[in-house]
Amino acid sequence: MGLQLSKDTGRLRKSVAAALRRDLAKKGSDVPATLCYHVHLPGLSDHKHHEISPITGAKEQLDPEIVGKIQELVSGGVDNIKEFEQRLGSFVRNEVLPTDSNLAAGRHRYNPTAADTRSHLRRARNSNGSETMTTTSKSIVESWSNRMWSNVQHVSSFQWEGEKRIQYRPFIVNGTQVGVIPPLTLNALGSDPNLFQWANDGIHLSPALATYAERTAKVADFLQRCRETDAFVALRGWRNENYAVSKSFSDTPLLEMERSATSLFGIKQYGVHVNGYCKHPTKGLCLWIGRRSPTKQTYPNKLDNIAAGGLAAGLGVKECMMKECEEEASIPMEVSEKAVSVGTISYFFEDERGLFPETQFIFDLELSPEFEPKVCDGEVSEFYLWPVEKVKQEIASDQFKPNCGLVNLDFLLRHGYITPDTEPHYIDFTTKMHQNQF
Repeated sequence: MGLQLSKDTGRLRKSVAAALRRDLAKKGSDVPATLCYHVHLPGLSDHKHHEISPITGAKEQLDPEIVGKIQELVSGGVDNIKEFEQRLGSFVRNEVLPTDSNLAAGRHRYNPTAADTRSHLRRARNSNGSETMTTTSKSIVESWSNRMWSNVQHVSSFQWEGEKRIQYRPFIVNGTQVGVIPPLTLNALGSDPNLFQWANDGIHLSPALATYAERTAKVADFLQRCRETDAFVALRGWRNENYAVSKSFSDTPLLEMERSATSLFGIKQYGVHVNGYCKHPTKGLCLWIGRRSPTKQTYPNKLDNIAAGGLAAGLGVKECMMKECEEEASIPMEVSEKAVSVGTISYFFEDERGLFPETQFIFDLELSPEFEPKVCDGEVSEFYLWPVEKVKQEIASDQFKPNCGLVNLDFLLRHGYITPDTEPHYIDFTTKMHQNQF
């Protein structure tokens, strides 16, 4: 009795099985039988989902660091598949691949396919107790995008409109509005009616003060009296440094004012921020990040740029940038003079000190991978060299000084690490960081 399938189809299997049963019924119990086990062991060519290690010949799983990064991104609320793949790819290129690129080239261990990524992504989501992202779950999981957007809105939160147009009065000098005075300042101005005169269109600095020097001296006397009586929180951070006061940056200044007092009058403030970066041979594009000293008057211990500072009266923008680089990070002037001016960001916020309509002049400074900034004047306690991926993650936290987070966000936008195809708040970011003030 011999039965064999010419083709392995369902119909033929049923036909042969029926014929076998008929033959067995005719032969009865006299049919000899042998029990056989057939085992198929796949060869190397059968491995389609796990590539073969060039060293051991065994199939390779994804590198544990990559699997861990997938879990980290899911835990961080990354819910856009394009952003997920972009960030995972950046992590692999900049932080995982061995320095011997020939060893890593083409290996599955370091180069997950799209199918691998999605498979591990599903597992990570399930291990976190979450399901495949839907419109509902996206609203529950706070993504990087939403956290960053919240930070941007916080820094640029003041809008001088509606009722605030009545409660917050224009500050006018020599017929020109140079500021917005918040309610917390108004009562104190009444103590010197000869210096500050009320009118329907706002608060005027006395027109009897006809020169730059006279206005500067009289306002300084008033502020010193306020400081002695501890009238304002802002003046506890007295800097002994003056800012120029004008309607806009290009206008001729009308007076100077103590830096810490400018928020009491909503004076436009200007500063410089430097993105110190390098193209690291193994980590890729990196940024130098400073940590502010614990003794700083504002935002102690927060993360900052490699160098930054307010634009004091009488200083040029590039001059100020080079001075801050030398004083804060020990960057020689022959290096900092190569920094490239790349634009500005503007925002407007209010806190217990007053109003801050600020504009920052931004510079990109490419540094050698061998260069290391050093603490100089004590305003920074230490420096870190971080891949742009880590910088992106941290600026969405509360670890950065708020406006420094915006400066780094601007860098990532300009260098293409945040794109309109993957970032839902792309236009919101660019609009909010260039806010009209007054």
